[in-house]
Amino acid sequence: MPPLCPAAPFQSSYIIHGNALKSKGVAAFLGRLLGRKVEGNFLELTPRQLFQAAGLVSADGDFRGSDHFDRHFDYGHLLAERKLADELRYGETAYASPEGIACALVLLMVTVTRYTRWDGGQYGNWLAGATRDAYRDITVPVVLRELRESFGNFWDATWRELALLVIGRFVVSQHEVLSYEKVWDGSRALFHSEQGVIRWRGLTYDDIVVGNSRFNSAVQILTDLALVERKEDGLALEKLTAEGKRFLKAELAGMEGA
Repeated sequence: MPPLCPAAPFQSSYIIHGNALKSKGVAAFLGRLLGRKVEGNFLELTPRQLFQAAGLVSADGDFRGSDHFDRHFDYGHLLAERKLADELRYGETAYASPEGIACALVLLMVTVTRYTRWDGGQYGNWLAGATRDAYRDITVPVVLRELRESFGNFWDATWRELALLVIGRFVVSQHEVLSYEKVWDGSRALFHSEQGVIRWRGLTYDDIVVGNSRFNSAVQILTDLALVERKEDGLALEKLTAEGKRFLKAELAGMEGA
């Protein structure tokens, strides 16, 4: 196991991020999203104030009004989930920058608030039932429950309070639980916490992706059936055989006629 690096207190690391989140760059980024100048320190603002600045005038952020929220922040709105996610993935906002952190927090609050429309209904109950262990699985119902238990109506919590909860509960604690879930000694952990202190282990995982564990098996089956074959240049790529093309065409025609 790599040696532990010098300790860094939880709160001091948050304060460092907090000072960065007070920057003019964050205010300018939010102003670009809203199309208007944002007054005040982002960390001391609340989701309610931000959404009101975006034109939402009458809605409750927790138990009522999510239908109105859903209509206002529709698919094309600059604060809709798709737009915010694209900003993090493809825009000028680096995900690890202060602007990226602010964007991620806003994205999380938009997602959770929109979900309250289905909370307690058939869809919401199905999604809530998909969570077996709240410290191993992260779903929107789990996040919503933590927000409600911590703040009641989370729209009136400051972004600072929300950031502290999300980082502590869904980054630090969740990371530690999952690292011991993967290997018994926690050797996959990037850090450990001891009495409010984070000890970095000097590890980095820069290329973390979620693959499809069944894909290779599916390709192998298609290969065995002579529907797919390896490309002639020897690269790890497959292409449809003539029979595969006929089979695909027939399947698509059948779907169109169904």
